[in-house]
Amino acid sequence: MELVVCNSKSARTRGAASGFPNDVIEEILSRLDAQSVMRCKCVCKSWLSLITHPSFKHRHLKNQVPGALLRADDLDCAFSFHVNDNGNHRLWSHPCPNDYMDCPIVDEKQNLRMIVFACENGVICLSYRNVVYLWNPAIRKMKKLPSLPSPCPMRHLYGLGYHTLTDDFKVVGIPPMKTGGVGFDYDNNFKRGNLVGVYSLRGPSSWKTLEMPDLFFSDPNCANHQSIFCSFVLNGSIHWLVYYGREIEETVLESLGIVAFDMSTEVFKLINSPPSLGGLEAYTAKRMFDLSGCLSLLTFKRPGLIDMWVMKEYGVSDSWTKHFSFNLSKSSVPSPTDDDFMLYPLGLGRYSNGDLLLYGGDVFYLYNSKCNRVEYLRPEFSMFQFTTYVESIFLS
Repeated sequence: MELVVCNSKSARTRGAASGFPNDVIEEILSRLDAQSVMRCKCVCKSWLSLITHPSFKHRHLKNQVPGALLRADDLDCAFSFHVNDNGNHRLWSHPCPNDYMDCPIVDEKQNLRMIVFACENGVICLSYRNVVYLWNPAIRKMKKLPSLPSPCPMRHLYGLGYHTLTDDFKVVGIPPMKTGGVGFDYDNNFKRGNLVGVYSLRGPSSWKTLEMPDLFFSDPNCANHQSIFCSFVLNGSIHWLVYYGREIEETVLESLGIVAFDMSTEVFKLINSPPSLGGLEAYTAKRMFDLSGCLSLLTFKRPGLIDMWVMKEYGVSDSWTKHFSFNLSKSSVPSPTDDDFMLYPLGLGRYSNGDLLLYGGDVFYLYNSKCNRVEYLRPEFSMFQFTTYVESIFLS
């Protein structure tokens, strides 16, 4: 939807631009795409004041069609976006923001990694050459964050959240834990005593340091979830999936946990997963997401069994219930039979109009639980990373 801006002198007030009441003008502006809204800031001072107000940013966000951000390759750093707008599936590419970076990507042979850690309110948290950036691709705005003070510049884990009460983005940086001597435990960022950085976009241009508490009541073998998964925000907290295990009588008992960071209190806590996801079942968990305000988990077992778990009461482990199960291998859509085939859930709920979007074997699967129907789209690339995404005017 495009807005044609009138340049006449009589149109330089908010309501007089079209003769519509102010609330109608606000409704029209909130339904425009992000770039058009940014151009409208130049119409008059009243429009500028409206568009830059936090309440308008949220209203505009709610009117946008959610989609998925897809990383196509580890080296060329290509970004693609998928949106299902009332059954109209759109897949398009977006140029990498290397023009805004200190070290533009000019040669794949450099083997430089760009990693997406989070996406919140249309703002993407990514790192390149161990530098963290916040990027809004819809309005082409990027902010470089100062370096996180750490003896190890590599293999940090990050999370991004928007704190509604303060209209502020918070970034949490968790370095790998230093072991005895000069080494680092690159697979464990959540051990007690580890120094964590917290950065507020509206605060001082520096990281605040916190100490990781004893979340696991011991120092078990603990591993971060694979980097293909991004952090997730719900109930004012940033969440990460972690595997951990305790050694009992020379046997390591594997568990799946959810580490939550409350953006108001800046306190970490551990949320237990469904009891049935213990042992090797812990590794079937593939995605966290928000289903009608509830923390939810999707699991996948070969050849195609998908389970969705919902925590009815946030933070209460006993409230986990299985919402539905679906066997993709028994559907009308043929699923790959390769033993290495893995299915990754991308989104559900408001995104994709209630459909469950999954990716595996270079195919996008769209499952509608209401009519028990599956269809698939074959993309033009093999996916490397993904997260949910929606256009916004935040970071402007």
